[in-house]
Amino acid sequence: AAHAEGLVHRDVKPGNILVEDRRDGGHAYLSDFGLMRQASGGTAITRVGEWVGTVDYVAPEQLEGRAVDGRADVYALAAVLYAVLSGERPFPRENPTATAWAHVNAERPRLPGRGTAERLSAVIARGMAVRPERRYATAGGLVAAARDAVHGPAVPGPTRRRTDPVP
Repeated sequence: AAHAEGLVHRDVKPGNILVEDRRDGGHAYLSDFGLMRQASGGTAITRVGEWVGTVDYVAPEQLEGRAVDGRADVYALAAVLYAVLSGERPFPRENPTATAWAHVNAERPRLPGRGTAERLSAVIARGMAVRPERRYATAGGLVAAARDAVHGPAVPGPTRRRTDPVP
């Protein structure tokens, strides 16, 4: 919803995702919008060349001071997905500088195993692509791809033929 309004969170991380257990399944809420800003323009809370966010989940374009849009949040969400499934940060390094370097330059992290793990690794790799245009365009696209990696693509129901003439 924030992306549809041109807003970017800029600090998607496990600590900012609240999960509610409901009878109809779980529901996740994104919290702490303190670093949010307009994707196109708006007043920044940082100077040119600085970035904000949590280094373990920050998108390369944030680190490099480039323009940021909703795909930066998609990157971070894919990094969170990796952390949830693997139990570790995407780029565990000895210091924040090395972690930032890895976000921009290292091979994307992979889950161990075959089958579902390989399919989810491909989803995570695309979600964490260094270049934003190679990522899923939306968080919903990332979620749908992850769901398909686990359950297989949704099979559409039978299609009905229209029997009445089109006016």
